Order: sequence, then structure tokens, then C-alpha cells
Amino acid sequence: MLTLMAMRWNEQKMKNLATYLSRRYLKTTKALDMKTMEVESMKAELAATDGQFEDWIRDVKDWAETIQEMTSCACLSDCGIQ
Repeated sequence: MLTLMAMRWNEQKMKNLATYLSRRYLKTTKALDMKTMEVESMKAELAATDGQFEDWIRDVKDWAETIQEMTSCACLSDCGIQ
């Protein structure tokens, strides 16, 4: 009985997959459009150029990598691994 229920569930899942994925795609594209508008608004508000934003993005990525390296080194030294 459990196998039949699992088979039915998988059948329903496959049947509804296209609808689910298309709704998810639309939701994601709407969210992306909203965030793009927010960035454009922020860019206009700050009177920043694309180059400045690219520099800021690079700075944040560098900072995140540095923090990640520091945390992994701290974890390794806490474990006694050099």
C-alpha cells in the first residue's frame, strides 16, 4: 500500500511539475525585476556610476572571502590543526 501511495505521489508530482516550475519562474523574475528597480533607484539616489557599484561589489566580495578565510583558520586552530 505504501508503494502505491508513493507511486501516486510521484505521478502527481510529475503531472504538476510544469505548472509549479512556471509559477516559480514568474515569481523569481518578478522578484528580480523589483530588486533591479531598487538598485537603479539607489544608484540614482547616491549619484553613483556603474564603475563605483562594481568597486563596491568587489570590496564586499573581498571582505567576505577574508572573513571566510579567517573563520576557517580559527576553526582549524581551535581543533588543533595547523
